[in-house]
Amino acid sequence: MATEPSWLRSPGDRPGRAWAMMTRMAALACVCCVAFGPAGAAMMLLDFERDEDVGIWHDEGKDALGADKHLERVKRFAASGTHSMRFATPAWRPAEHGGRHKWPAFEGKPPVTDWSPYDRLVMEIVNVTASPQRLMLFITDSKRPTRSGLIHRETLPPFGYVQAVVDLRRGFAQKKVNPADIQKMHFFTESPPADMVLHLDRFLLLEPGEALPTLPASYLREFVAMQAPGIEATRQAVAGAGARMARAAAGKQSIAEWVPPVSRKSLLRLF
Repeated sequence: MATEPSWLRSPGDRPGRAWAMMTRMAALACVCCVAFGPAGAAMMLLDFERDEDVGIWHDEGKDALGADKHLERVKRFAASGTHSMRFATPAWRPAEHGGRHKWPAFEGKPPVTDWSPYDRLVMEIVNVTASPQRLMLFITDSKRPTRSGLIHRETLPPFGYVQAVVDLRRGFAQKKVNPADIQKMHFFTESPPADMVLHLDRFLLLEPGEALPTLPASYLREFVAMQAPGIEATRQAVAGAGARMARAAAGKQSIAEWVPPVSRKSLLRLF
């Protein structure tokens, strides 16, 4: 029976280091501290509750996706409804690619093409891998080439979350894109450092003055659960460092006087 490529499978929990745990917790703090408000006249562009929401995407200039990437609806990290879109593509391996950089990409025509009433596009994105990842987006109309359109860039920390907010008014004005004729959204990344797996959801168009949307409690619970292995690994690392410090101080009066007795339990109280 055929098995799916390793880069398609969700990465397992991996031990973290102290700095990595701090990065993830900082990302969680950003999630919880966002100012929220009612959606008002916001337009839900895509929330991936239908197969058609994934089916609109394809390779540049083609009708289907290439074998180097995979998009699917999954019941995980849903900011709206019960599904998100999972984007997976393998790591850049210079030896296999002749040293050339790779730009895995997908594009599609949005279901709403008149964006003139809106000043922001908001998207929820989670990186479920232990490596930082980048995701970029071109938005353009029927007359301008893809790479001449508005461009937005995001860097996602390991096991991190980003609420991407695209400034449409400014971006369209700078690139002379017609907001009433939006024909293409082109997502891409560059030479992923590790197998890349992102979850994208709730592509929302906001009118001026509308507040950013809230995240459901289920989303936050999933995000917190994703941090647990890294936090436990950091606890163990701190406890191990404390034990080594205590052993080094043993028998050396000058050190022992200022190194308090260390126990795993007392160190874990820090976390």
